Amino acid sequence: RGQRARQHQATEAGGGPMEWRKSTYSVENGNCAEVAAAGTVMIRDTQDRDGVTLTVPAPAWRAFTTQLRACSAR
Repeated sequence: RGQRARQHQATEAGGGPMEWRKSTYSVENGNCAEVAAAGTVMIRDTQDRDGVTLTVPAPAWRAFTTQLRACSAR
C-alpha cells in the first residue's frame, strides 16, 4: 500500500502532478512502460499503473537512453 500511495502522490518539485509519457515504440498489446521525470525518473508498467514504480537518478537514465540510441544506430 505504501508504494501505491507514493505513486499516486508523485509530484514535481514545484508541487504539480507528474506527467507520465509512453514510449513512441510502444505496441498496442500494452507491453510497454511509462516514464515521468522531475529530478529523478520514475518508470512503471502500463498494465499495472498502481504497481511498483522504479525510480532512478536522472543522470543514470540519460546514460541508459544514450546507450540505447547508440546500440540501435548500429
